[in-house]
Amino acid sequence: MEPAWLTNLQEQIKAYAGLAGESIRSPQRTVNKHQLREIIKQAVDHKQDDIYNSTTIEGYAISPEEVEAVIMGKIPETNESIEQIKNKMAIIGHANAFEFIIKQIKQDFGRPLLSEELVNELYFQLFKPSVDANILDRFDLVGYRRVKVYIRNSRFVPPAFDKVPDLVKTFISAINGISNHLVRAILAHYFFVSIHPYPDGNGRCARLLMNYLLACSGHYWVTIPAEKREHYFKALQSGQLDSDVLPFTSFILSLMA
Repeated sequence: MEPAWLTNLQEQIKAYAGLAGESIRSPQRTVNKHQLREIIKQAVDHKQDDIYNSTTIEGYAISPEEVEAVIMGKIPETNESIEQIKNKMAIIGHANAFEFIIKQIKQDFGRPLLSEELVNELYFQLFKPSVDANILDRFDLVGYRRVKVYIRNSRFVPPAFDKVPDLVKTFISAINGISNHLVRAILAHYFFVSIHPYPDGNGRCARLLMNYLLACSGHYWVTIPAEKREHYFKALQSGQLDSDVLPFTSFILSLMA
C-alpha cells in the first residue's frame, strides 16, 4: 500500500494543476521544428542575464560584469579569496547547467517530459566546478540530500530526507501527467523547490527545469529578476503555507507577458 504522504503529493499536484489550468485559459501551443532555432536564440541571448539573476537570488554577491568576465575566462586564477572562488564556481556551474539544458531542449523539443536522469545530471553540472575546486566533496554529487534542511526566512519546512527519493519519483510521474504544458512547467518549478531534494541548488535547478519544459513546449525562456526576489519567495510560500498556488502561477505568467 502506498504511503499517505505520496498519495497526498499526487493529489496536491492534481488539485494545483486544476487550479492553475483554470487561471491560465490559454490554448496548448502547436510545436514545430521551425520554432526551435528562435527559442534557442532567445534563451542563449539571455544566458548571462539568467546566470546573474538566478545566482543572485540565492544570495551570491556577484555583479553582471563578474558573470561576463567568468564566462569569458577573464578572471585571474591567483590571489582569490575563498568567497571569490565560491562565487566563480557558482557562476561556472550555472553556465554549465544552462548549456546542458540548451542541449536537452534541442534533443527533446516537442517532448516536454522530466526524468530522474535529467534532474540528477542538471544538479551534477551545477556543482561539479565546486567539487573540482575542492569547495564541495565529490560525495555531495551522489544521490539526494541526507540531512534535514530549512529554507532561509520561511516557515515552510521541506519533507524529511528519507522520503525524498520516493517523492521525486512520484513528483516526476505526476508532473509528466499534466496535460497543459504551461501548467506542467510552472508546477514542476513549484513542487521541485518545495520537495527540496538536494542540500543546495534547488532553486537554480527548479528554474532551469521550468525553462526546459517551457522551451520544449514552444515557450520562450523566463528569467526571474533578482529585484523581484521577495515577490518570488512570497508567491512560493502562498502555495507552501496557504495551499494557494495562484499567486505563484500569476507571478510566472507576468514574466512571460
